[in-house]
Amino acid sequence: PDKTDYDDTLSIETKREDFDIYGEDENQDPRSFQKRTRHYFIAAVERLWDYGMSRSPHALRNRSQNGGVPQFKKVVFEEFTDGSFTQAVYRGQLNEHLGLLGPYIRAEVEDNIMVTFKNQASRPYSFYSSLISYNGDQRQGAEPRKKFVKPNETQSYFWKVQHHMAPTKDEFDCKAWAYFSDVDLEKDVHSGLIGPILICRADTLSAAHGRQVTVQEFALFFTIFDETKSWYFAENMARNCGAPCHVQLDDPTFQEKYRFHAINGYVMDTLPGLVMAQHQRIRWYLLSMGSNENIHSIHFSGHVFTVRKTEEYKMAVYNLYPGVFETVEMLPSKVGTWRIECLIGEHLQAGMSTLFLVDLLVPMIIHSILTQGARQKFSSLYISQFIIMYSLDGQRWQGYRGNSTGTLMVCN
Repeated sequence: PDKTDYDDTLSIETKREDFDIYGEDENQDPRSFQKRTRHYFIAAVERLWDYGMSRSPHALRNRSQNGGVPQFKKVVFEEFTDGSFTQAVYRGQLNEHLGLLGPYIRAEVEDNIMVTFKNQASRPYSFYSSLISYNGDQRQGAEPRKKFVKPNETQSYFWKVQHHMAPTKDEFDCKAWAYFSDVDLEKDVHSGLIGPILICRADTLSAAHGRQVTVQEFALFFTIFDETKSWYFAENMARNCGAPCHVQLDDPTFQEKYRFHAINGYVMDTLPGLVMAQHQRIRWYLLSMGSNENIHSIHFSGHVFTVRKTEEYKMAVYNLYPGVFETVEMLPSKVGTWRIECLIGEHLQAGMSTLFLVDLLVPMIIHSILTQGARQKFSSLYISQFIIMYSLDGQRWQGYRGNSTGTLMVCN
């Protein structure tokens, strides 16, 4: 139907600034972002990773010698709730797409950013961004920045967001940067240590949630992960090539099997979490790092996006260069499943693509739920809490969890 009974509620264009597409309660997030110093607790954590090959039917060429899908030891930036580093922050549906990337670090111009970094990995790493002064802590009397943070050590980084870091008056509300480890930049990034920083104009971020609730954001990191340049190459070789292992390290076929043309650490259309509503304002943060082979031509099928510099341009393809972090916006108009891909032939053939789903003709609001109650003598029995299950195909059902810290969103 062209109209609904709730046109006044569903008018996004006229009420966009007041409309939170996730319907979140401002009391829901226990961490407050109201103060001008935004504190993040981030650790380097080691984990096994398969680049999404266990999800892809096209990954047979990358089977390990023992017949299974190869797994690689990686190290990633992971966010924790406080300085004890005992409870990791749960990644809800809003952040599922980050994959191998570290958590978003968001701030506004004139804010202070405080990052407490703990190295929970087995070798030295660091935390660094081009936004940080070399000392790493701009407070008077602070100790100089440590480039090497040893295992189980903790280091704090403090800096003020300057105006040159923020978007200009002609750009979008927020601008993308990156953070990474720079003990050995090439090896650290190939091992997995990189994450997005978003610097926004003043009064852009929600005080309760620390993000811009009127925009759905996705950060995409396009790169060729070369496992032969990882700190864990020898360990991964031993894991994926059982004894006796007969491999020539200079064999081009072997080297290609250890290179992954990935988006956020996923290959061959396996990156999860790229789901959005039709006509919802979408902001894409496009990131690239590495050598000259990491020049990418990014194409969004079926849609155009907007680039803002001194003027505004509509485009369907964006050329992304190493060390460049770009911000573009989109109003997806066509419902369906669409592809994001690198048009460089070698990259596309090797799996540098993923899918995004434009879902629902209009936002759907659950305005009432009918439940069955009962009376027992003088007591009334009724449902006080419930969960929501949903399906994209009417066959496979999953629980809605939103950005809840649990496995399901509990409604009441």
